[in-house]
Amino acid sequence: MVRAAVFAGLLGVAACRVRAPAPLDILALTRVEGSEGARRVLVARVLADPRDVQARLALAALADKLGRPSEAIAQLDEVEAIGGPAGVRWRGEDRARLGRLVHARAAVRLARGAASALADLQRARGLGEVVADAEVASAREAAAFAQLRHADANVRAGGRAALAALSRTSDAWAAANPAPAARAAFGRVLWNRGARRAAWDELDAWHAAITAREAEVNAAGAGGRLRPGPEPRDPASQDAYLRALGWWSPLWLGDVAPPPVAELSGPEACRFPAAACRASDVLHSDVFAAATLLRSPIAGRPRAASPEEVVAWLDLGLRAQLQGDASWGATVRARIDIPVALGDDNLPPVARSLLAQLGGDPAPVHHPSASTTAVVLPALLGAAARALAGGNSAEIRNAALGELGPALDTLDAIAQPPALPAGALAAGADLRAAAVARYVRGRVPDAPPDATLVAFARAYRRDPQVGERVAREAVAEAVDAAAANAALGAAYEALGDPARARAAWQTAVDASAEPAYLAGLAVAAAKGNDPDAALIFGTSAAAASGDPAVTWVTVARALIGSGELQQGLTAARSAIDLAGPDALPAALDLAVIASRGLARDEQAGDLSAKRARLAPAVAGEPVATDPTDVDSARAELARAPTASALARLWVATRWSPRDAAGRVALLRALPAGDPRGHTLELELVTLAGDVDPVRALAAAQALP
Repeated sequence: MVRAAVFAGLLGVAACRVRAPAPLDILALTRVEGSEGARRVLVARVLADPRDVQARLALAALADKLGRPSEAIAQLDEVEAIGGPAGVRWRGEDRARLGRLVHARAAVRLARGAASALADLQRARGLGEVVADAEVASAREAAAFAQLRHADANVRAGGRAALAALSRTSDAWAAANPAPAARAAFGRVLWNRGARRAAWDELDAWHAAITAREAEVNAAGAGGRLRPGPEPRDPASQDAYLRALGWWSPLWLGDVAPPPVAELSGPEACRFPAAACRASDVLHSDVFAAATLLRSPIAGRPRAASPEEVVAWLDLGLRAQLQGDASWGATVRARIDIPVALGDDNLPPVARSLLAQLGGDPAPVHHPSASTTAVVLPALLGAAARALAGGNSAEIRNAALGELGPALDTLDAIAQPPALPAGALAAGADLRAAAVARYVRGRVPDAPPDATLVAFARAYRRDPQVGERVAREAVAEAVDAAAANAALGAAYEALGDPARARAAWQTAVDASAEPAYLAGLAVAAAKGNDPDAALIFGTSAAAASGDPAVTWVTVARALIGSGELQQGLTAARSAIDLAGPDALPAALDLAVIASRGLARDEQAGDLSAKRARLAPAVAGEPVATDPTDVDSARAELARAPTASALARLWVATRWSPRDAAGRVALLRALPAGDPRGHTLELELVTLAGDVDPVRALAAAQALP
C-alpha cells in the first residue's frame, strides 16, 4: 500500500491549466526503485504513452544525472516536437538542460570538423545557453571548409564567401584576398584541410598569375626596357602547385603533358620523370622526396643501371617493404634494369646477390675479380642480406653496423622464433572483440571507449539481440549519438552484419550527414546487396569528401567484393576519372577485376596496360627465389599446403609486418597448437587498427 501510494504521488498527472506538467519527484522514485529501476519505470510510461511529456522530462533529467546525455537529448527533442498550443511544455530548467547538452555535443562535433556543430551552437544559444562568439566563429569556419570540400562549384563559392566574412584569422584573410601570394597560401591551407579541388583552383590561379608576370618581365627585357626581374617563386607554393597539378590532371596516364622541366623543383618534382631526381640523391637526404619518388609513375622513367642508383633503389625498396608500403621484389623488378646492372663489375657483391635473388635470375651470380669504383653499400642492405641468408639475430645486427630503428627491428624479428608482439593482450582475452574495437577506433576516432566496444562485440557474438541492447546503452551514454552510431556501423561491418551496419550508419547520417558517415552507409548498402543505393549514397559521400576518388574506390571495392560487378565497374570508372596518383592504382586494379568478371577482356587489357605504368608496382609473375613476396608464397600454399609452403609464407609475413592477407591464409592453414598461430592472431589484432581500412577489416574479420 505504501509503495502504491508513492507511485500514485510520483506519477500523477498535473492540472491541465499548467503549461508545463508538474515535475515528477525523481529523488523519491529513485529511493524506492533505485536509479535503474526508476529509469525502467519512466521508460515503460513513455512506451505506453509517447506523448507523456511529464514522463519524458523526468526521464531526461534522470538520464542527465546518470551520465546518459544522448538519451536526455532524445527525450527533450521529443518534448520539443510534441509542443502544444502555447508552445513547448517544459520548464526553464528543462530548456537549460537541453541547451547545455547540445552545447557539449557541438564541442565534440567541432573537434572533428563537422559542419553540424554550427547548427548545434546556434540551437544551444537559442535555448539560453551561453555560447562564446569564438566558438560560433570556429563552427562557421568548419562549416565553410566543409563547403569548400564539395564538388559543386557554387557550394565551394559559398564556403569561400562564408570564410572570408569571418575576417578574424589568416585563413579568412587569404580567402578574401585576390593577390596571387594570398591565393597560393590559401590553396596550401585548403589542401591540408582536404579541400583538394578548391586548393587546385587557388594554386592554379596563383600559377597563372606568376607565369604571366614572368612572361611580361621577360618580354620587357627582350625589348630593351629596364624592368626589374621576376621575383623567385615561393618554393612551398610551387611544390603545392605541382602536387595539386598531379592530383587534378590525368597526366599519369599519358593524356596530359607534364609541366616544363624548369618548373620542376622541390620534393614533389620527384613524381615527374623529367625531373632530375635520383634515388641516390634523395634517399637519405630528403625523406619527402624519397617517398614521392617511390610513388612516382614507372612509365617514362629510365630504369636504374648504374651501381649507385641500383643500390639506392634496393635500399628504397627494402624500406618500403619493411614499412608495408610496397613489395621489395616488385619495386626492384620495375625500377632496375637487372641484366645491365648484373653485368656491371662495379656493383657490390651483396647488391649483386640481392638483385639476382629478388629479380628471379636463375643464372649463377657473377662475382667480379675487382672493382674500379667504390660504391658504398647501405648498412640496412647488409643486414637484409644476412636475414635472407638465414642469419641469426646477432649476425643481422652486426651486419647493420650500428644502425637502429623499426626497419632493423623487423629484420631482426625474421630470425627469431614465434614471439608475442609488444603490448600483447593477456591470455584469455577475446581477440576478435579486441580487433573489432581497434577497427572501429581507426574508422571513427571519437567512438565510445574501447571497453564499451569490446563489451558490445562480445555481447553480439553471444547473441545479436543482446548486442543490440549493449549498443543502445553505448549510444545513450555518448555525448554525440551520431558518432556512437557511426562506431556501431563500423563494428557491425567488422562483425559481418551488413544489415545492422546499414541501419547504424543511416542513423548516424540522419543525425550528422558527414562524408565519412555517408561513405560507411554506401559500403553497408553494397555489402547488403543493394548496389543502386550504394551508388546513390556513394555519390553524396564523394561529392562532399574533398577527394571523390578515394570514396569511389571504397565503394567500388565493396560492390565488387559483393559480386555486383557492373555497379562496381561504374564506381571504379568514377574513381579513375577523378583520381590523383595515389588513388589511381587501386581504381585501375578494381576496374580490371570487374572487367574480367564481366568477360570484357579487351577492356581489362587496356586498363592493365595503364596500371602497369604506375607505382606501386604489381608483383606480376611469382618469383620463386624471392622469399619476401607474400603473394607468391600465398599462391604456393594454396596450390600445395605442405610444411615447406607454410614455412615460406611464415618467412614472407615476417618480411611484411603490415600484410594481413598472408597472415590470414597462414592462420587458416596452420595445424592446431602450432605456436605460430597465437603470434599471428595477436598481429592481426594490431593490424585491425591499421590506417588502411581494407587491411584493417581483413584482419578484424579473420580472427575466430
